[in-house]
Amino acid sequence: MKVERASSVYLYCRVTLVGLVLIPPVISYRLSYWRFLYIWGIFTLLNTPIVKSAFKQPLTSHIPRKVYRWFFVVFVLCLHVGIISIVMFVIELAGLRQCAGGSPDSSFFETAFVLAFYALYFGVLGRDFADLCSERMATSLGVHPKKFLFVISS
Repeated sequence: MKVERASSVYLYCRVTLVGLVLIPPVISYRLSYWRFLYIWGIFTLLNTPIVKSAFKQPLTSHIPRKVYRWFFVVFVLCLHVGIISIVMFVIELAGLRQCAGGSPDSSFFETAFVLAFYALYFGVLGRDFADLCSERMATSLGVHPKKFLFVISS
């Protein structure tokens, strides 16, 4: 029995992560979407030390807890922002804002849309970085993730 690495799946995950990290900020810079660039920069500044600590050798005992706690906080924050944006969509689409005396401008709907985008983008980005860090920490501890291994019978 021979075990080989399915590198195409691994390569696909890494290339899409690089594209997810680099392409939206470049497009935002060219279109002058400064708010996204500021939020992306803050996320990157907060995320970089966590990812670096996951890649450190040797891996100390407190690093996995710190890494998983950080990505859980990112997940919960993105989840709450997503829920707020969905509630805002429902309020706008049901016409409850106009019934409560709100003005009929479209800024409320635009804010809901932007919040939904931020929740999805940073949620997926956080999930991909959590996957990368967990694979790296597992490999440094001597555990190889089974999803990148498959068995070929001879």
